[in-house]
Amino acid sequence: MAPRFSEWGRWFENLFAAGFYSWGCFVARHPGKIIIASLALTLFCAPFISYIRINLDLFKLFVPHDAPVKTEYLREQAFNKIPAGDLTVNMAKNISKRSAYPMFTDIVRYYVVKDNYENLLESETLAMLYNYTQEMMNVTLDLNGKTWRLEDFCRKDGDDKKCNNNLNVWLKHADILFRDAEGRNNPNIQLSYPVMYLFNRPKDIGNVVYGVNVTGEKHEIIGARVLTIHWFIYFEKTPESGAAYMFPRRAE
Repeated sequence: MAPRFSEWGRWFENLFAAGFYSWGCFVARHPGKIIIASLALTLFCAPFISYIRINLDLFKLFVPHDAPVKTEYLREQAFNKIPAGDLTVNMAKNISKRSAYPMFTDIVRYYVVKDNYENLLESETLAMLYNYTQEMMNVTLDLNGKTWRLEDFCRKDGDDKKCNNNLNVWLKHADILFRDAEGRNNPNIQLSYPVMYLFNRPKDIGNVVYGVNVTGEKHEIIGARVLTIHWFIYFEKTPESGAAYMFPRRAE
């Protein structure tokens, strides 16, 4: 009859007990040799201690791959890498105040809606919209033998020669936020209404999101029917530039 597991367990127990007993007897008979051998082994291993690398990244070691907290943490890391967008007005210092033409200030605003006013706060849609704003900055118009670009009309920061897309960078933030229907409870990346913060820019909520759908105790925004994209306009309004100014509004 084959031995049972309990019998195997008892056999291993007796084996280990006998081994430890024999080792104890050996140490008791040769204490000096054991001490010298231990010190020699310690001295031999000491130079290699500096090469030891211990992985103390507890997040990778102990957080399960599919844990919601991992998704939330990784999303927050990606979220924090995106600049919030500096909306400070820094006009160029070299603009002549004696120009024969006035400086024209405006804002170009496009309203984005879907058929039947469906939800726009979806990651794929938001990413597409941001890429679209980048493409719109390269739109050109040939008028009276001259090529006009958005760069000729948009407001630059300081002495920059190029426009920035800071007004629309919130679309990238929202893209990360709405990549799935879960993990939006972290207050650092939460989109709530009434809004205490909107991607670090709470004052802009009324300019970019309309027709919101809210839910839960935190009044979390889960959808919106209308979004807007913007550019600040600031240029010297000559007869030629004034005639060409409407071209960004015709972009498709």
